[in-house]
Amino acid sequence: MLPTFDLGDKFIPESLAGFTFKEAPHGKIAGATVYTVEVMAGDILLITFGEVLHEVIYQTPSWFPWTRKRKLRKLFKSYSNGHEWAELMDNGFGKVFRRSDKMVGALTSQLMDYTTFHTEFWRSQKW
Repeated sequence: MLPTFDLGDKFIPESLAGFTFKEAPHGKIAGATVYTVEVMAGDILLITFGEVLHEVIYQTPSWFPWTRKRKLRKLFKSYSNGHEWAELMDNGFGKVFRRSDKMVGALTSQLMDYTTFHTEFWRSQKW
């Protein structure tokens, strides 16, 4: 299973011990850092700002629909923190979700099979 991370908490790069990863400044937001973590299924991007983890992007395509559904089910459960998810939009290319506590959102891409989880604070900074 893919590793999950604690959104909204202080991020300690040493927690990536055992993973191969690269660290680089965010290309668009000053003060933000992107950690690209290599996993067998692809890459996971971790975006921090002010030492806090605000976004996790799973660039881990599944080849079969049933493995994609199982992966999404497990990831959404991991990032739910006991809250329900509401689908806000489906534009045919992807879906937008928000957790019931309105603290975390998610995006799924049907074409690329990428999944993003982000704090609502980060969404407001990014867009």
